[in-house]
Amino acid sequence: MKTILFSIAMFAITTAAFSQNCFEVLSGTRIQQEANGTYTLLVNYNTTGNKALGVVVKCGSSVILDTCFVKNGNGTETFSNLFCPTGNISAVLTPHPGSCNAQACPNYPTLYGPTGSVLPVKLNGFSAIRSKQEVSLNWNTEFETGTKEFIVERAEATEFRSVGSILANGNSSTKKSYSFNDKNENAGVTYYRLKNVDLNG
Repeated sequence: MKTILFSIAMFAITTAAFSQNCFEVLSGTRIQQEANGTYTLLVNYNTTGNKALGVVVKCGSSVILDTCFVKNGNGTETFSNLFCPTGNISAVLTPHPGSCNAQACPNYPTLYGPTGSVLPVKLNGFSAIRSKQEVSLNWNTEFETGTKEFIVERAEATEFRSVGSILANGNSSTKKSYSFNDKNENAGVTYYRLKNVDLNG
């Protein structure tokens, strides 16, 4: 009997950006804990023209920050001295195409706890089933933001190598399903992983 092992989403991501028409939240956006026990929210951004971002920070179910700001260009917006004694802190970032009163863009990123970061894809599952000399790989996404493709990689010797790719939906706030068939004659254990590539490469 041959065994298939798989890892859930090993992403290679440099930037998690929204549609060009919306406020763009970049990688490195995070909640960090300070030495005095308070928390700081750092939002890295890049916008073309005036774009808005709504920010709601919660400690548990209690809102401790509810604001919206407009920026044009790139930089970092910092929200300091956020007090959450339970440590159960989260932030929902709502991008807008213009002012704070404009219609919200889809796929709000959510940060959970210190060192949380924005990812452009939420993966629900990743499975592998062998049938003779072929392995069927299947995965689902809950949302996608600015994604170009998924690269399927298989472990060979001491490294992973690409065995193919599947085009992503790009931007989606609903469940999407993907599948890929790999011609695999390897005996014994096989490891697979997914690499997500953004539209910006």
